[in-house]
Amino acid sequence: MLRQFLNLKIRAFLKKFIFYFIVMVSLGYAQQDGHIVATDIRDIAQRGTESLAAEYSKKFSQKTIAYANFIDETGHDLDVGLMNEVLQQDIKKETKIKLIKLTEAKKTDNATQPDLYLSGRVTQKSVSINEDLKKVDYTFWLTLKDTKTDTAVWKKSWQISRMIQRHANRNPNKFTKYHYVFQGGVDNTKSKEKQQDFRHSRFLLSVEGGFRLHRESDKEKEFDDANLYVLRAKSGFMYRWNPSISLSLHGIYELWQDKVQSNNSLQKVITQEVGLGSMLQLGKIYFGGGATYGINHLNKDSFDKKYMHPYAEGGVMFLGKTVGINVGTRYVFAPNDTSYKNKGLAVFVGLMFAF
Repeated sequence: MLRQFLNLKIRAFLKKFIFYFIVMVSLGYAQQDGHIVATDIRDIAQRGTESLAAEYSKKFSQKTIAYANFIDETGHDLDVGLMNEVLQQDIKKETKIKLIKLTEAKKTDNATQPDLYLSGRVTQKSVSINEDLKKVDYTFWLTLKDTKTDTAVWKKSWQISRMIQRHANRNPNKFTKYHYVFQGGVDNTKSKEKQQDFRHSRFLLSVEGGFRLHRESDKEKEFDDANLYVLRAKSGFMYRWNPSISLSLHGIYELWQDKVQSNNSLQKVITQEVGLGSMLQLGKIYFGGGATYGINHLNKDSFDKKYMHPYAEGGVMFLGKTVGINVGTRYVFAPNDTSYKNKGLAVFVGLMFAF
């Protein structure tokens, strides 16, 4: 009874722990994901308009300003066209500045040339955080110049920082692009080009080896020094959203030593089991679970639940593009099988291949 009670408590704890962990990590990735979006551009345009209006009212009232298109110096194909449109609309709507296009101003005679011209550009600076993550600072510049002297009379900058997965920018010509619709407002809808250098769906093959830990109640004299090794092979399907998040479903073949009670004595035997499992990777941490069933009992007419062994596992993993290793612990449940004395905790190390 005590063992069943503890198993129920452990299961409840694992369910809650995994649930809250997934929620927290998901929220973290939601904050990290994405580059410059329409709401960022809207915010920069608003701040630029407010700053320009304040400066204009102090120093440049009654002067005509021509504007040039925003320039993207990042090489990442940011949607500066949206920045041009939003900034111009805000200036015309919220200020009394006389604003004309620079291309039109060049066609007029010198007597009607604008006094000032406004230009903008966006630059970027990247700082590596680790092998999977980098911090990118996007800086938006607005400059107001005197058309006669070509000297800057006003200059402002605003910065937006983003944490970006490295896989999203391996090829600068394949950088994630954002497309926006602007019709009297900003549509935050964005569509991403799929990266050609990262495969999401992969075939998974894994081999793990380890040993099961003794419990005090299982330490019969003749088995105190017994080595209860376990070998497990897994193959199946893995889906990777990015290098840090993946979910796999796989079949299991397990071969291990065990102590079985037979004729009032304990005997060491080799046991084989097959089953199904799943594994969720969140960064360098993973969780998994599933169930196995004894091969020797598969050909029987009826299903006997005492040979069904659910398990839960967790640990750390380091998975590259195609090869990885994992180290973890596994707890095997055998609530209906009283003949098996060593069900419980196991430790193991594994080698993984993702094709």
